[in-house]
Amino acid sequence: MMTAPGYAFTEISPLMRWRLLVYRCPAARELVDYCKLPVEMEPHDLNELLLAGRLTALERAVLEFLLHTWDGQEPLELSELAALDRDHLWVLTHWISDRVNGPGCYFHRNS
Repeated sequence: MMTAPGYAFTEISPLMRWRLLVYRCPAARELVDYCKLPVEMEPHDLNELLLAGRLTALERAVLEFLLHTWDGQEPLELSELAALDRDHLWVLTHWISDRVNGPGCYFHRNS
């Protein structure tokens, strides 16, 4: 692969690609803004927040969806997706039809 002089391209890690998806979700960005999630969160941070409770239905649905996109191990109840608003449904549909990572790509899978 040729690169422009002075530029080196590195592949983005699965965790970084997943964080890009997380930051597309307004509810997740708000959880970071309110210091409920760290800026450089990992999936276990979302899981801990879910277990701690005190989330709105929208926040809970978003975190469940994001955990599902990580490895597909967390079940995704379709009934919970009913809490998603238009902005979050946009993120969901783009994840499903992603042309870069592959449709419905899981960012990390233990094979």
